[in-house]
Amino acid sequence: MAHGVALRFALVALLLAVAADGCDKNASCRPGTLFLNVQLGPYTQANELTVDVTVGGALTHTQLTLPARAATGGVEVDFPHNYPAGQAATVALTLYTGSTEIAQRTTEVTLAPGCSSTAIDFATDGGASGTGGAVGTGGATGGATGTGGMAGGSGGASGGAGGTSCPTGAAPCSDGQCSSMTNAADCGSCGNACLGGSICSNGSCGCLATNQRYCNDVCVDITTSSNCGSCGHQCTSGQTCTAGNCMIIPGSGGTTGTGGTTGSGGANGTGGTTGAGGTTGAGGSSPKVVVDTLCQSGTSTQVISLYLDVLNESAATIPLSEVTFRYWFTLGETSDPPTLTVDYSQSVPAFDLSAKYVGVTPAVTGANEYLEIGFATAAGSLALFSDTGEIQLRLGTSTYNTAFDPSPTTDYSFQPCAPGQSPNSGSFAQQSTITAYINGVLSSGVEP
Repeated sequence: MAHGVALRFALVALLLAVAADGCDKNASCRPGTLFLNVQLGPYTQANELTVDVTVGGALTHTQLTLPARAATGGVEVDFPHNYPAGQAATVALTLYTGSTEIAQRTTEVTLAPGCSSTAIDFATDGGASGTGGAVGTGGATGGATGTGGMAGGSGGASGGAGGTSCPTGAAPCSDGQCSSMTNAADCGSCGNACLGGSICSNGSCGCLATNQRYCNDVCVDITTSSNCGSCGHQCTSGQTCTAGNCMIIPGSGGTTGTGGTTGSGGANGTGGTTGAGGTTGAGGSSPKVVVDTLCQSGTSTQVISLYLDVLNESAATIPLSEVTFRYWFTLGETSDPPTLTVDYSQSVPAFDLSAKYVGVTPAVTGANEYLEIGFATAAGSLALFSDTGEIQLRLGTSTYNTAFDPSPTTDYSFQPCAPGQSPNSGSFAQQSTITAYINGVLSSGVEP
């Protein structure tokens, strides 16, 4: 794609409904793809399928609408920016009826040279041993082998109720449920409960309302002065929270001074006094952009993962083509040129983002390089108090060189997670170490 920026994954090919004769829709993989042959088994009532694919720590989430009564079909995963042969791909499929999750299957595939294919069967995967029915007491032999570990056998009324059977990749929890990417009681892992009216999405707790964020186990309104735009972001005196951003209240103009009085008549009448000048009104706010991010993982020396949002914190429209921002880090590998991958962009098309790496000479603490991101004219403008929406970036090299960033946690722009917090989760917060510019002039943040 343009500017050396490419989407890492693209999911294509919806599940295809089968004909009445029950013919399978099998397909072999095309070069550079992973093909999933999916059998819905007893879940033909499902009308939605979510597909989560993780390779090298990067997750791509796609939601597909299923044809009515679909039973089998294929999902093709495309890798337009170098097929990562030899790497492990974790694939999680979740079926829904409306908004209710009814089944989930997870599998791991080592990507073979050229292309790969695998089968995922919702009728048998996720509990092949059928241990859920082994201790059922309702019938003499009911549930001895179980079907998919879901409900035991058909012998007795209570057969197969002995244990908790979970899909592959999910763990049984002490509360009798399975950890999953959407279970609010055990969100992503056992015991991680989403509280305060929050929901579980993609293994992390969040909030349904667009004006809320998950702060300290509760959903809060981020349009108030105490949590303006993010958790704990308080507006100072003289500011107001508008659309989740602290804004300076524009000053009004000065008043006009009154004229002097006319001197009284007479041979030598004195002149009138000069009227006092009006007071100067307080200035309004200047155009300003800031960068909010989620906390990062510092465990990989191959890639830097960055989730961010660019906000206009002024009462004026700003063309995105005038906006740039910089992530400052220490580049360890110099023989393999660094690249940038756009994994997701909520509102700005990936091909309207530009990227360049610039060396810092002399090097400073935490940085000998910075990545500068810009926007094409076609990206449009940031209206007053608006934002770009979430943008997910991945810095690295085309060969995943392990020496790309030898110590990511010491990078100047690195944003650590709080104890117990998962990377790329929680609420977006403004970062002073990621600098933003308007027409090349520093608008927010502090350079190293």
